[in-house]
Amino acid sequence: MSMEFGFVAVPFKQDGYMHELFKDEPDLDDPKEGVVLLDTQGEDDLSIGYLGLNISGVRAMNEMTQGAFLELCEGTENQRYILLEPRKQHLARLREMLPNLPEDIGWQKELKKRLACLLDNADVYLAEHGTRAAMLIY
Repeated sequence: MSMEFGFVAVPFKQDGYMHELFKDEPDLDDPKEGVVLLDTQGEDDLSIGYLGLNISGVRAMNEMTQGAFLELCEGTENQRYILLEPRKQHLARLREMLPNLPEDIGWQKELKKRLACLLDNADVYLAEHGTRAAMLIY
């Protein structure tokens, strides 16, 4: 149940699976026509250098956000993408919670940084790509 995140602009109107985005599934560097891979900003500031959560991180993030994190992601299934436009309310709710999330313990502070990174990227790509903006979950 670990989850890594990235961002992409897609020509589709609904959520889907990663194999729909790439010409050759094992090679995630070769997107199909109309698919634009977007660089995730701020990953260098995270302890492991990429935007992801292990099993306990997913559980802790969801607990810290009172279930809002997995509501945004619509579960823990990997190898898919979700459109961001229909989830603006979820993103806003998480953004509102962010300043009040606990950071008494080092891992809580790191989870808060990861959530801030995810939200910042989602906001930027929603502004740039609108209805085409999507989050990869892999």
